[in-house]
Amino acid sequence: MISAISEPARMPAVISSLYLLAGLGGMAVFAEPVPVAASGWLVASAAFMFLLLKHLMLRGDNLAASRARRLQRSAATSLDTMMVTLGDGLALTDSAGIIRHVNPAFSRLFGYPPANAIGEPLEGLLAAPHGDQLRERLRAHNSDATSGFLNGRLEVVARRQDGTAFPAELSLSEMEQDAERGFVVLFHDITARKKAATRLYVAEKVLECTKEGVMVTDRRGTMLWVNHAFCTISGYDRDEVLGANARLLKSGLQGPEFYKAMWGAIREQGEWEGEIWNRRKNGEAYPEWLSIRAIADESGQITRYVGVFSDISRNKQAEETIRTLTYIDPVTALPNRHLFTDRLTQALERAPRAGTLTALVMIGLDRFKQINETLGHQTGDLVLRAVADRLGAALRTEDTIARLRGDTFCCLLSDLDAIHDIHPVLGRLRASFDTAFEASGQEIFVSAAFGITLAPADGNEPDDLVRKAETAMNRSKEGAERLYQFYTPEMHAHSVERLGIETELRRAIERGQLEVHYQAKAKSCGTITGAEALLRWTHPVFGRVPPTQFIPIAEENGLILTIGAWVLQQVCRQMVQWKQDGLAPVKIAVNLSAHQLHQADLAERIQAMVGEYGVDPFLLELEVTESAVMSHAERAIATLEALHRAGFSVAIDDFGTGYSSLSYLKKFPVDTLKIDRSFVHDIDVNPASSEIVAAIVALSHSLKLTVVAEGVETAAQLACLNAIGCDLIQGYHFARPVDPAGFADCLRLGRLPGGLPAVGVS
Repeated sequence: MISAISEPARMPAVISSLYLLAGLGGMAVFAEPVPVAASGWLVASAAFMFLLLKHLMLRGDNLAASRARRLQRSAATSLDTMMVTLGDGLALTDSAGIIRHVNPAFSRLFGYPPANAIGEPLEGLLAAPHGDQLRERLRAHNSDATSGFLNGRLEVVARRQDGTAFPAELSLSEMEQDAERGFVVLFHDITARKKAATRLYVAEKVLECTKEGVMVTDRRGTMLWVNHAFCTISGYDRDEVLGANARLLKSGLQGPEFYKAMWGAIREQGEWEGEIWNRRKNGEAYPEWLSIRAIADESGQITRYVGVFSDISRNKQAEETIRTLTYIDPVTALPNRHLFTDRLTQALERAPRAGTLTALVMIGLDRFKQINETLGHQTGDLVLRAVADRLGAALRTEDTIARLRGDTFCCLLSDLDAIHDIHPVLGRLRASFDTAFEASGQEIFVSAAFGITLAPADGNEPDDLVRKAETAMNRSKEGAERLYQFYTPEMHAHSVERLGIETELRRAIERGQLEVHYQAKAKSCGTITGAEALLRWTHPVFGRVPPTQFIPIAEENGLILTIGAWVLQQVCRQMVQWKQDGLAPVKIAVNLSAHQLHQADLAERIQAMVGEYGVDPFLLELEVTESAVMSHAERAIATLEALHRAGFSVAIDDFGTGYSSLSYLKKFPVDTLKIDRSFVHDIDVNPASSEIVAAIVALSHSLKLTVVAEGVETAAQLACLNAIGCDLIQGYHFARPVDPAGFADCLRLGRLPGGLPAVGVS
């Protein structure tokens, strides 16, 4: 019936049928034709209306049901699609929390196949104590739906099928389906968020611990975050700067052009780094090293600026200190070599344009090392400052004085019109040393040597001029009058020769160029009692180099320690050889330098060497000069006492030429005094020399010391010494220094005839 009515093409027939049925019915009820016909149509019409309304109602219900089914199917399809495409894990549970359905993301997240998850309790997906807590909350919600359990999200620790745990965010929503209550449960893996939060936390802690100030601003410069160092450096609290503009820190010491260039670099390159002056809360301006970096979002729009800065006030102070240490002498506050060279360079560049001369005056203090060692370095520094003050006062305003090293000063005399303009200044410089210097409550006299070089006559290179001035100063030190020396080319040749000698001397031992010769000591009658070992150097190019030329060089460069040990070893070997040759043993004297006396273990070294060769210590006499002993008297006495106790003889060489003190002399463990040749060479013609020698001999004998006269060359000198009572004679009158073989010949003779030609190699 519904399907027939639903077809519009058949509607007229249906209506005709309805009318026919209605007419027939009327005829059956009513007998009278006219009235029956009228009522029949009324009944037919009413029936028609009833049937039509019923049809329309049935059709509406069917359409609504069809629409509902379509909506239900669409909703189910949408739900299925949502569950499949949802990135978070989703589970549908009943009211007791038993899983009834899961989406694919759930299976991927937990590792459960859907079939394994269905029927499992929801709390089984959580690690303790989160599972127990969820079960209790579900139970409480089922008992009281107003418990508020479903409000918000829960952070839980979920557990996968393989037992691994991970942090998750859990959301629950209540649902009702087919008159049954249940829950929609959503699991969101927050592992990445947790790691990011941890990294952010660590980064923030690191930034809090760093000594550099850090600030984060928005694109307008509003400060959003600052670290602790920012507050420490700037003096502002966090609350005072958060929300404020970074312009708050500007010092005003840099103009708009500076900031324009800075922000231009940030816009073009995304960062800027440099020195900037900012101002602390208390108003103090300070320098800082600032790095600014722009932070952009994914679209490339700048959203933040990060500034990292450090207070470089101390760096600036350190730079100033370094500059001072680099260019200023810390003891005298004078320019040092670096600053002096810079000023000399400027003077040399200026002189040709001005048509003037430039001069350097190198000043070296004499025996300043002795002041330091005797009175202490503090007193020595006071003397240096006093010298600097006097020298500075002697110069002109346009001149410069510098301390180049320990006891050496250099004066730069610039803009000289003529050479003779040097002399007034030089006179004042020399006069600075005429009076004593006061230091540590005592007066100290200091002398000095002066070396002078001129530009452009001696050159125009700063280092070359300084070197030549120093050469002239050293030549001045060698002179007896200690006046001053102008540089000459011959001085350079002398310096080159000296350097060559020093270089070759270092190789002389290994090349077998050194030899030990022996000069006999004898009684006045000519009987040999011993000899002095003397070092000789024969070079294949230089020839025979005098000891007076190479020994001072060896003393200066410290090579004397190696040479001295080698000489001792050669003497010990030779004494053993002479003994094996059957020659009578005699005492051999070996010279010890001041450097050797300064060795703390010298006595042990010599004893070990003598023990190694089996030499009788009594036959080895150690000669030291009185100046070498007096330079470190207490240490020298201790060393000599140790040697004396070990059986060695000790002799004082060149006695009378130094500054020995009789109070020390009585403390020395000395066996022999050697009178210097300067008193002997005119003893036969100069009564004063004769009296001095006689006094030395008398003093020595009173101290039970043996006296040896050096440099005896004539019979007249020998006669005078014999009359005075000198014990032993050494000199060309009896013998020149000879090689070991020549001295062996002398030992075989036993005595040296006076007045005969020298024996052996000269």
